[in-house]
Amino acid sequence: MAAAIQQQPPLTVTVLGGGLAGMVAALELVKLGLSVKLYEAADRLGGKAGSDRDPPLYNAAFEHDPQLSLPEGVASDHGYHVFPAWYTNMRRLWREIGLDPEHDVYPGHIYYDLPPAVQGVRQPHSPKAPPTIHQLAAICELILQSDPEVDDLTLQAFLRSRSYAPASAPISLNNFILNALTIGDRDVSARVIRNVFRQWLPVFAESNWDALRGSLADKLIDPLERRIHEAARAAGAHFERHFGHRVTALQPRQDHGLRVTIESCNGQVILDDAERVVLALPPEVLRRLDTSELFRRDVGLSELFYLRSNPFSAVDVFCTERLVDLPVEHFTLIGSPHGITAFEISRQWPRLEVLGRTVLQFVAADSRGFSGLDDRGFLEVMSREIFDHLPDLRGKVAFYVPHRNIDVPLFVNDVGTWPHRPEPASAWPGVYFAGDYVRNATDVTSMEGAVRSGLLAAEALRVACLPRAPAVQISDPVGLPAAIEALIRLWPEDPMAARLECLAWVRSIMQRR
Repeated sequence: MAAAIQQQPPLTVTVLGGGLAGMVAALELVKLGLSVKLYEAADRLGGKAGSDRDPPLYNAAFEHDPQLSLPEGVASDHGYHVFPAWYTNMRRLWREIGLDPEHDVYPGHIYYDLPPAVQGVRQPHSPKAPPTIHQLAAICELILQSDPEVDDLTLQAFLRSRSYAPASAPISLNNFILNALTIGDRDVSARVIRNVFRQWLPVFAESNWDALRGSLADKLIDPLERRIHEAARAAGAHFERHFGHRVTALQPRQDHGLRVTIESCNGQVILDDAERVVLALPPEVLRRLDTSELFRRDVGLSELFYLRSNPFSAVDVFCTERLVDLPVEHFTLIGSPHGITAFEISRQWPRLEVLGRTVLQFVAADSRGFSGLDDRGFLEVMSREIFDHLPDLRGKVAFYVPHRNIDVPLFVNDVGTWPHRPEPASAWPGVYFAGDYVRNATDVTSMEGAVRSGLLAAEALRVACLPRAPAVQISDPVGLPAAIEALIRLWPEDPMAARLECLAWVRSIMQRR
């Protein structure tokens, strides 16, 4: 009788970081039949794309009150997030985790402006005015630029160099209908905004943005974790995740992989067997680790010190009653020093609708000024700007949920950072990167960038370890229309004709909305 063939145990991958990028990488790896051990410093998954079940709550006097609690079954997001139509990989992920766009997604269409109150009276909100001819012309010219023409310019520098935005009248991101970008205008790279418009314009005639009808935990992160477990069982792989495990040191193994030092509630953990590692850790975390030996082996990793991050601060405001005549969609507090925008989630989340009272989420486009404040100071500043526009909210606050997010900032798409961003596969064998700061076609800091980077890390690992396995499915960015591609080619020889034809094309699209 022939001897039984001994089954080889599946290869194991260590994923460090349980944010969206790490989770997506884990999902694709277990689908390939690889076992995954995921280590997360926090007590939940999702990172900046997640929610807190039991955050600290503050009463209307900005005092921390442990007697307060969120409504049963409700979580508080790290900050509200919108999902533009050009999030191709995110929308494919939605389908995979069973999210139903008909019932689980609110299709946003427009943005609203809310001016400051006048003598204590809230002013009417109005749909955001369409871009002016100057703004449209600036968008068109930006779209047509090649990388060398925009690599070393901020958005404002590009606009001023073309006389679209003199110093006395700058064009802000809000003017460009890019309200959801949570970085200051002065920092953002012209190249990145060009790439955003190249992805956004082809779907501009569709709904402008979508929002989930529930917390990120309920609608995205928890279903994604369930899908990882299901995929692991189906592939005969093993998946385990460990909370409260904070990485403190990374040292290269003899030939490939890493020796990982982790601090947990039970003391120090040393992983000597991490032959294949996905570093789904933010750059600011990687820079804090003991990585001197790893950086010596792969000097390119020192490029991480060129990358910068800013906090993405937010606050939820739970009211004692229903406020009337608020915009049903995303709105901007015009003139807010911190660029505050808002969304009334109590109209969209079923678990909040039944409460019969207003719940608003606010985020600040520029949160750098909050770094030196504690939660109380942060709430005082945010509420002052909020009450300046919503004076009828004063006296009707039940409690606040602050998210300064100082310890979990977002990567900033500064000028010139692209060459310093790591590739999905490190030069050190067995080490891979995932996170929206990793080079990827989405470019801009976003959930789509996080998802794409997780897919890219899994694909790079597949190529190295399982070259005969089917490739990881990665959706391309939304393609530019052929007419715009032709104008990009025309630009070097006849920029005036390219500019005018692009403007005519964009205006025709806007008239169809």
